[in-house]
Amino acid sequence: MKQERLSAKDTLHLYQNRAQELESIIQQENLVSLPKQKVKIRLATVKEYGNFPVPLYNPESNTFVIPVLPNPKKAKKYNDFTNPAMSWTLTVHEARPGHDLQFSTIENQNLSKARTDFAANATAIEGWATYTESIMQPYMPLEGKFMSLQFQLLRAARAFLEPELQLGEITPAEAMQVLTKDAGFSKFFAQQEIRRYTSLFPGQAPSYFYGYQQFLQLRSQVEQMQGKEFDAQKFHDLILSQGFLTPKLLQRIIPAQISSDSSQDS
Repeated sequence: MKQERLSAKDTLHLYQNRAQELESIIQQENLVSLPKQKVKIRLATVKEYGNFPVPLYNPESNTFVIPVLPNPKKAKKYNDFTNPAMSWTLTVHEARPGHDLQFSTIENQNLSKARTDFAANATAIEGWATYTESIMQPYMPLEGKFMSLQFQLLRAARAFLEPELQLGEITPAEAMQVLTKDAGFSKFFAQQEIRRYTSLFPGQAPSYFYGYQQFLQLRSQVEQMQGKEFDAQKFHDLILSQGFLTPKLLQRIIPAQISSDSSQDS
């Protein structure tokens, strides 16, 4: 599937179209309320590519930024994102219902700085985006599900690779083997991952998997409380109404809020 590489222009159109498809699914399945703003997606500039050549969400401009290698020969070796199969889970994570939906929704609610600026943390932000991959996976085509599972391998690998690299328990070469041979990513992308773990964003990478697990645990807790009354859209909207509070705090707040709402309804 990764051999089906697209040009820069076609890659941009692919992700823009994928974002529209995913919004339709979100609405049809009543998964979460959508913000009024449209999703913004663009290709990375040369400077952005040089700084950190991986897909990312820029919260300052509310934009999903996609890097495409300017050199076609090198682009053949960096095939992790310029293919239709990967566009499903990556658009979910960076756009909607992942980062863009979370940031846009919180911005629209005019929450206090205590819940936004001061509370912002990687566990809540990356954990939410990774969690949304799991709720959208059932609606992806088979190739999209396959690539989504590959990304799950990456997040699980991050949970132990970064700490072991920081502690000197493994070498960068050994981490490269895990990312390329076991997880199936390109050498170029694996190099960016190790750079992330060791010097660029130390401590951030494990937050994906940890936060994802915490959101799953919260959902399980609420589903057990509500049973057949569980409403995914109300649950997700309630989470987003709390700003960037950590999943641990949400596990104290959300069930109590749901219990209070249920008592008032009865």
